[in-house]
Amino acid sequence: MHHAAVSNENRIFRFFHVLPAAIVIALILGSSNSAQASRTDVDDKATPIEEIVVISSRVPVPMDEVIGSVGVIDRSDIDSRMVSDMAQLFATEVGVHVDKGQAYGRMYNDGIIIRGLGGKRVNVLVDGVRVGDTYTGYGRDLVDTELLKRVEILKGPSSALYGSDGLAGVISYVTKDPEDFAIAGQLFTSVKTSFDSSSDRVKAGALMASSNDNFGWILQATQHDSEQTKLHDDSTRDPNPMSGEKTSVLAKMKYEITESSTISMAIDLEQSEFEWYLPTGIGMSFFPAPITNTSESLGDDETKRERYTLSYEFSGKKLLFDDVTINAFHQSTDQQQKTDKVKQIFGFGPITGPTQFQTEASNFEFNQSVEGLSIQLNKDLDMESGIKHQLVYGLEYENIDVERPRYKTATNVITGSTSSMFGGDIYPNKTFPDTETERSAAYLSDRITFNDRMSLVLGLRYDQYDLNPQPDSLFNASNVSRNELAQIDDSAVSGKLGFLYDLSDNLSIFAQYAEGFRSPDYESANLSFVNFAYYYSVAPNPELESEESSGYEIGLRGST
Repeated sequence: MHHAAVSNENRIFRFFHVLPAAIVIALILGSSNSAQASRTDVDDKATPIEEIVVISSRVPVPMDEVIGSVGVIDRSDIDSRMVSDMAQLFATEVGVHVDKGQAYGRMYNDGIIIRGLGGKRVNVLVDGVRVGDTYTGYGRDLVDTELLKRVEILKGPSSALYGSDGLAGVISYVTKDPEDFAIAGQLFTSVKTSFDSSSDRVKAGALMASSNDNFGWILQATQHDSEQTKLHDDSTRDPNPMSGEKTSVLAKMKYEITESSTISMAIDLEQSEFEWYLPTGIGMSFFPAPITNTSESLGDDETKRERYTLSYEFSGKKLLFDDVTINAFHQSTDQQQKTDKVKQIFGFGPITGPTQFQTEASNFEFNQSVEGLSIQLNKDLDMESGIKHQLVYGLEYENIDVERPRYKTATNVITGSTSSMFGGDIYPNKTFPDTETERSAAYLSDRITFNDRMSLVLGLRYDQYDLNPQPDSLFNASNVSRNELAQIDDSAVSGKLGFLYDLSDNLSIFAQYAEGFRSPDYESANLSFVNFAYYYSVAPNPELESEESSGYEIGLRGST
């Protein structure tokens, strides 16, 4: 029996091994004679900068003019609290928390909950791109908080702006940009390290950025090494101890083609590996027969996420728009959950001793890729009556492919023979078929300002979604009953109506009605398998319809 661990020497070596050579060179130069970006101290008596949010209307809006409930977590808050994961990030946000999950002996951050609803009912975006799904045992902690400059939270149904999965709200992660650090013509470099005793987490990272008249770039790499926290100081055993590491790299480049047009590219890479010692999986099992003793159980979980985004922005007073943004993106998430066990089989009962020694190796994968294209147009209209319209409209398209193959093999230590049958289940298999999902949408939002005190927001969105299961031999191994699969071709219309009135310069009242929906996904529609050991089965739901929500909110907002 042994504990899976990563030595400090290996951690240090791996960190410097993964850092791009360019960063290391830049840091050396930055510590000697290279030009460093200076920071001007802010005058304590300067006028406070007005906080702007985008998530509420898809366009920048001052926080005190937002209709509805919106939360913001900025970079200074992330740094001051030494945030390292999703649970810490939202720990101080009212109405938002992160649920802990447990499966296959693993503990993980399961998902974000907004006002009581969570999981896949919260839309999570990074730079406008949906964060990939994850499956049981992995969690949704897929974005490195060190790469973020800002997080915006829209609380309440949000499908009128962001489509499916917006029953509870939206989380928008915004990563750092070159202009956040660099001063024209100078190179900015930074090194950061921190330690968190609650999880023995060591973070180290390096960042450099540069910007001139028409070109800017940023490159950041971070390394996390952590262990699962102990129950308390006097505890003699960790709760299924874990040690792991995560490496993240963010690169952005922006090129100003003309004074009115810009093209940019973002590369966001993350790779992690966590090793588990699983004592909860050790011990005697009497059902299903034969009696089995598991003497060792180890886990090795690996995740790899890649995101590539290409954007074009144009500004100019045209008939149909003032600004237009076009985004094309690709994101893939590949996860492996490996478990290795050592077992003794008691074919004639525990008194006679083991009749067989075997090792058991399993690998449950979850792989998803998303490609998409979006176009958003903004138009401001000033009417002769004094009424102002702030229009936002656009089109979106996504293609999502997902698969969940499961592999499991038992090997007789003495004879070398192998078996892939466990309690009536035959491996490899898939509990839901490979699935392709297409989503397309058109939306319109209009923020109407009647005067200095009164505003109205109208939003409408049409979503079309098409779910196509693609069964193969691995899925048929689980779907022995050959259940009918759900092939869903449906649509949804979501609306939003909001009102804001300023009672005084420092006090305002707002009211809002908003709708949300969640289209059926690959798992909820087509999960199918038969468990012969415990005599139960799960069947698909070909008649499954979308979930819907309606949110009513009234609030009073003031400042002193």
